[in-house]
Amino acid sequence: GKYRYNFDYIEVPITAVINVAKNFNILAGGYTGFLASAKVKDVDANGNINGVTELNKDNFESFDYGLVGGLGFDIENTNIGIRYSYGLKNLGKNGSLSGNLLQNSKNSVISLTIGFAL
Repeated sequence: GKYRYNFDYIEVPITAVINVAKNFNILAGGYTGFLASAKVKDVDANGNINGVTELNKDNFESFDYGLVGGLGFDIENTNIGIRYSYGLKNLGKNGSLSGNLLQNSKNSVISLTIGFAL
């Protein structure tokens, strides 16, 4: 089977938003993230998950940073958007087994967002 690593981060984006049309905007900036959990899933050839193992977070970088970009649409007091975040830091710690397994692995996240103006 295959092993699929899942890392959950609390991400704090810092972005600039440019309104390019009345109800349409683009955003770009950076983010910082803090590792909340690390898991590995055992997945068979049919895509079924055979097991999930919680990994020791100390074996992975607890801090991440990267770039973020996205698009947003305003509908009355609601903003609906899509963002892509790309990590610039390797996930595995240097000199560790996780560092060797995940040598050039970085975060890559697509997010759907919704916001309300008060």
